[in-house]
Amino acid sequence: MDVFFLSLIPALALILYLFLILVTWRHGIEDKLNQRFILYLLSMMVWSLGALMMYLDRPRAPAWNRLMIFGVVVMPLVFFSFVQAFRRERTHDKVLQLGMAACVVFLVATARGSMAGDIHITDRGLILFSLGPAIPYFGIYFGVLLGLSALSLVQGIRNTKDHVQRNRYVYVFLGLGLILVGGITNTTGELGAYPLDISANTMNAIILAYTIFRYQLLDISLVVRKGLLYTVPTVVIGVGYLLIIFLSVNLFDIVSGYQTLLLSVIVATAVALIMQPVQEKLQSWIDRMFFREKYNANLMLQRVSRTASSILHLDRLADMMLNEVTSTIHIAKAALFLSDQATGTFELVAQRGLPPETSITLRQDHPVIEHLATVREVQTMFDVEMTPQFKALWAQERRDLKSLAVVFFVPLLAQRDLIGMLVVGPKLSEGTYTLDEQLILSTLANQTAIAVQNAWLYQRAIEEKQRAEVILEQAFTGIVLVDGDLDIVDMNPAATRITGFAREALLGDTILRMFAGELWDEDGALRHAIETKQSLHPTETVLVGREGRRDVLLGVTPVQDRYLFNFTDITKLKEVGRLQSNIVANVSHELRTPLASIKGYADLLLHGDDRLDDELRQQCLTIIDSEADRMNRVINTLLDLSKLESGRDVLPMDTVYIPEIIEETVKALSVQADKAGISLLWDASSHLPPLTANRDMLASILKNLIGNAIKFSVQGGEVRVVAKVQADWLNLQVIDHGLGIPAEDIPHLFTKFYRSKRAHDAGVRGTGLGLALVKEAVEVHKGEIAVESVEGVGTRITVTLPLHPDVVSDNRATQHTLTSA
Repeated sequence: MDVFFLSLIPALALILYLFLILVTWRHGIEDKLNQRFILYLLSMMVWSLGALMMYLDRPRAPAWNRLMIFGVVVMPLVFFSFVQAFRRERTHDKVLQLGMAACVVFLVATARGSMAGDIHITDRGLILFSLGPAIPYFGIYFGVLLGLSALSLVQGIRNTKDHVQRNRYVYVFLGLGLILVGGITNTTGELGAYPLDISANTMNAIILAYTIFRYQLLDISLVVRKGLLYTVPTVVIGVGYLLIIFLSVNLFDIVSGYQTLLLSVIVATAVALIMQPVQEKLQSWIDRMFFREKYNANLMLQRVSRTASSILHLDRLADMMLNEVTSTIHIAKAALFLSDQATGTFELVAQRGLPPETSITLRQDHPVIEHLATVREVQTMFDVEMTPQFKALWAQERRDLKSLAVVFFVPLLAQRDLIGMLVVGPKLSEGTYTLDEQLILSTLANQTAIAVQNAWLYQRAIEEKQRAEVILEQAFTGIVLVDGDLDIVDMNPAATRITGFAREALLGDTILRMFAGELWDEDGALRHAIETKQSLHPTETVLVGREGRRDVLLGVTPVQDRYLFNFTDITKLKEVGRLQSNIVANVSHELRTPLASIKGYADLLLHGDDRLDDELRQQCLTIIDSEADRMNRVINTLLDLSKLESGRDVLPMDTVYIPEIIEETVKALSVQADKAGISLLWDASSHLPPLTANRDMLASILKNLIGNAIKFSVQGGEVRVVAKVQADWLNLQVIDHGLGIPAEDIPHLFTKFYRSKRAHDAGVRGTGLGLALVKEAVEVHKGEIAVESVEGVGTRITVTLPLHPDVVSDNRATQHTLTSA
């Protein structure tokens, strides 16, 4: 048999294994799986190299045979180690340690010639070698390690649900089967002289190469892309060199070597200078022509990078990102989970390829979440399933993950914190993901994480702005922002309400239009605060508003190059203070006058002599009793008024009949009317519907109104009380033909202790509390009171009260006939 033909098979295997080593090395030597795969390929390459050199260098065939056996001895150990890394198993560490010890023993045995005996070359050019005494023990070592490797691959084939990963296991298993068959042929006598083991090795190398290209056992796209990048310039330079030779010989008659060399250097330099700037464009052209998916993915990343920063709504951002990634990489299923900042759970915010009603929430301590937060890199479903925490998942959580058909979990990291997760399912083509695609997914996740953070910050800013706007809109305190020149920049509604000016009327105007006076004097507190850029603590001052001067409490705070004026209207508080002083003065006056009478007549009775007769004594006692009643009325009125104003006590409401109360009140005041020479009349139907009211308060209303009418009527005049139903209301009217009330006094009639000048001039006594009490009592009954008066003609006061709810409908359109008492 021809030596060339015999050496061709191991040479081919050697070349294939060398190619696979270079590809794996370029793929990344840092990965443990790649390291073990390279060791396995090296052992196979040594096996093939020894077999090749035995045919090419027959005089030293025994030495090359030992080299071949070195490769055969190391191969089972490194292949078993490779399978363990490929399956991510650590269950056979002790077996690996024992295998290493056995490997060392058999390497020593090989060096001493115990693995193979004499070598014999047949007439056909075949090489035979006898088996050494260590071969039976080696067979056990060889069979155990490769058998365990085969068992692990079979388990992987049975357990994996990813058909791509299953095919990887299948093809590695087939290659192992070929190696076992080829190794066994070496022990079969003359059949072992044929290079069947090397043929099996060659077929194994072809299977591994097919698995790398078809099922991405290793991603070699980067190697090919870079190879093309350097191949194109090489072709250009080669063509340029040929052009140099042609020009130098045929056109310029340059025949000397140094001249040609000089021209070659010039052209090569020019080509290098030209190629350098276009290298990036050349790579882009190569990707567009030969790696279209890679090119489209880069364009997608550029689009996402430009667009994501301008999308500040999470829903739109999530939809845009999933649309881009699924359409570019042709993904069948994908889902985006984001952390809920309030609860810490991870919510499904967008999905593609899942049922529309899908709703999944992952708890903060979910094993997948905790694992991604720890490793902070892309993880396969297989990676996650290997974690101990995965076994603690609830049944529903397992069903949720199954529904996602997970291939990759891609973490979204912000400052090394996990804020979300991109879950990627299978491709539409059911093909595997390349290393470039995994890198693209990781890059996309990083861009998305930045965009999500921006969206969160935007949402927080919007929420803070809305919260500030609500505070400013609803604040009772007036807030005005002014610039460094004290011109108004902005103001809230409360400031508009307090000043009385519209916002548009004040914008751009100076704040000193409202606040000046003593505060802006040379030594004024406001001037000092502005000049020193210090805060002005709350200070009482006067604001000049549209409706006049108002008392305010003003504070000023510097804000960068502006100032914030905030002020509270305390006009009513000041009025309350003044009113309290008036109340004390009026009450003191109203109590001091009867008290002085009581004191004087009491002293007269105590210290009078026997000349005081019984009639005079009785007169003194009558006056004392009358003045005491007067004091009692004042005090009771104050107490009733205070009770009504405070609202602390709920007045008991009963069903009352207004004609009865009118009749009782008229009888009680008839003596007062007779003394004043006033006719007191009342008109009310006995069929008037009942009211739900407080009887005592209703009587107090009538008593005060009728009493006032008597006091302000002229002798011989008339006071009439009229009660009638009008729609759903009962109207009570007290009409007199007395002095009348000046128009300017009517708005103040119901103010406590207010008495008109007309009352003082007419000498009409009173406390100024009666009408205030009437108004409070009417409002407690959800009624209204109105005053109509003409000076010198008389006054009509109308109290309108709602009817009892049960009889409103029965009396809604009834008109009663009024009769005279």
